[in-house]
Amino acid sequence: MRWVVTAGAVAIVIALGVWWWLKPAPRATARMTQDVYVWQRQWGDAVDTAVANRTTLFNRVVVLAWQITWGQPGEAPSTFHVEPNWQALRNENVGLAVRIGSYRGKFDDASASHVAHAVETVVKHARANGISPVEVQLDFDAGEKQLDGYRVWLAAARQRVDVPVVITALPSWLSARGFKNLASQAPGYVLQVHSLERPATRDDRVVLCDAAAAQVAVERAARLGVPFRVALPTYGYVLIFDNAGKYAGLQAEGPQKPWPAGHTKRWLGADAGELAALMRSWEANRPAAMTGVIWYRLPVDRDRYNWRPPTLQAVMKGEKPAPNVRVHVAHRANGLREIVLENAGNDDARGVVTIDVNWPRDAESSSDALGGFEKRTVTARGLILTGLAEADDRLAPGEQRVIGWLRLEPDMEVAAHVQAKH
Repeated sequence: MRWVVTAGAVAIVIALGVWWWLKPAPRATARMTQDVYVWQRQWGDAVDTAVANRTTLFNRVVVLAWQITWGQPGEAPSTFHVEPNWQALRNENVGLAVRIGSYRGKFDDASASHVAHAVETVVKHARANGISPVEVQLDFDAGEKQLDGYRVWLAAARQRVDVPVVITALPSWLSARGFKNLASQAPGYVLQVHSLERPATRDDRVVLCDAAAAQVAVERAARLGVPFRVALPTYGYVLIFDNAGKYAGLQAEGPQKPWPAGHTKRWLGADAGELAALMRSWEANRPAAMTGVIWYRLPVDRDRYNWRPPTLQAVMKGEKPAPNVRVHVAHRANGLREIVLENAGNDDARGVVTIDVNWPRDAESSSDALGGFEKRTVTARGLILTGLAEADDRLAPGEQRVIGWLRLEPDMEVAAHVQAKH
């Protein structure tokens, strides 16, 4: 009888544990805060302008402020201090991010001192430049087995400053043994639900942010009872595959290297439509512990692989953006016409587009394609141009591009339209 009672008690405890894990987390329906990262190591006119003109949409701006790169165990790390344009940030709620590379050593006082020094330094430097930071984020490439040790760094950092120190976390950490204690030591954390799992071949399915998986991760995170924000992507990559279709590398923002002949490219970017749907869903019903989102990253005009501001603004409101490709013929002197393509929508136009240019009767003409387009067909009454075929080419919202020229007799009427988009 004693054994039966004990087994029953164990069963009750297990049942209570299952009930606690499966019970719905408290819900929220109020509007979320929306923050944004500025992640450039080097600022300049383009970043300054973006910060000055575009950050009013956000609750806070989190800027990359310091990077730590570890060497061999026992060696002092190398560091990089980012110098933002503090004047451009004067009217913002500013967070400071400390990026910490992968680490193979002990989580001892010496390593903790390096992290704490970085946190203290960036806070003091911001204040010396007229900025009172609202938080410091530690962004550490930790393995799941390092989370207990990570607490040593977090505790040391929090002792050095009087502003909140939060961490970034991955969905895989949620089930790790040390994560609950780590998260509970911070006033909050950022759950990063975007990443690149490199495909083996060109045909493999790959996404930057799986919307369904993100929703599952958010519900799991809520059960810890620690406030968190969700980091969502705005960026993309061009994936490179060799002649056999195997993954060979990627292109991101920055200088581009040449790839061998025969290599092919594939665009992989944040899906604006899916993320807009996520925003609608979370605005309507989300765990109360989820306080907002933070976008990675602020659009800058020189970006090649990041959303433009109209796309981000639409998604922030839960609206699915869309391109709207138009073409017109601009008349110049002496019978010269320019064929101008325009994106009047609020999302990138990608994929092959075909432009049909025609005139009403046979006539001699001269023409050429420009702006990455090619002439496919030329007749006495028209020509066909195709372009946007490359994975790293796009027509951004608001962009106009001259894609060809045509010379005809001056009084000839010329029409152009988008024939097909694939």
